[in-house]
Amino acid sequence: MANNRSGGAGSKPPTPHEPYVLRAVAELGSVASAAKALDLSVSTVEKHIENLRMKTDRRSVAAVILFLADWGLLDARNDFQLD
Repeated sequence: MANNRSGGAGSKPPTPHEPYVLRAVAELGSVASAAKALDLSVSTVEKHIENLRMKTDRRSVAAVILFLADWGLLDARNDFQLD
């Protein structure tokens, strides 16, 4: 099956910050943990995730993570720390 970078109709590419926030959620295991580590509100993190779901035309967060990883849009550095 061929990869398709396009998302939904009229979609825009991810901002540089959106994959970064999503990676924090994936690595830290929850939206709340990612929000704390990134000094963002939970609603801001949730909005970034929703934007990525719409831009990639994927229904689940896991599908968005796989999509971004497949295209090299997730930075592999593990630099998220909780105080």
